[in-house]
Amino acid sequence: MKLRDLLTDLVDQLPKDRRKLVETTANEFGAGEDFQFLLTLVAGSNKRQRRVVRILLNNLEALEIAKERPRNH
Repeated sequence: MKLRDLLTDLVDQLPKDRRKLVETTANEFGAGEDFQFLLTLVAGSNKRQRRVVRILLNNLEALEIAKERPRNH
């Protein structure tokens, strides 16, 4: 199965208001298929799942910041 097929299936399952949010966000940021897929997965998730995604994003940000800091030798 191709990404486009999966994306279409996911978008079709979204409520109309969430579908519109994904479309608006994807257009605003020029999202390719892979980014649209990610946005659609998040839009289709429940409150708890989004909370876990936020935790992951915060941890990724902290990791990137830690890597950018000069190390004291």
